[in-house]
Amino acid sequence: MLLAPAVAVGFQESIEALLEGSTRWASRWVIGSIPAATYCKPLMGIAVADIDVGMVLTVIEPQWKVVPTTMDRVRSRIGEVLGWAQTRGLRPTPIYPPVRSRNGQN
Repeated sequence: MLLAPAVAVGFQESIEALLEGSTRWASRWVIGSIPAATYCKPLMGIAVADIDVGMVLTVIEPQWKVVPTTMDRVRSRIGEVLGWAQTRGLRPTPIYPPVRSRNGQN
């Protein structure tokens, strides 16, 4: 059984920890000339353990029909953060497998 962390870790803090010391990850967080975190503003004040599918959809759905490739990349970056948090015990393990895109990547 997974115990809740003593301190809830927010989405913003998780991004910072994920990107810390990794130029590879930091460069992936810029989509075009806009940091992916700009698109993720609705998630910034929320603990990673509390983020659900509906919250992710509120980030990507408004722009999905306009810039689907960008929103797919944003969805992927959100998934990277949530996966990072899950491996550190900051999120519960899902009971379903993660959704993969057609080419087998997130």
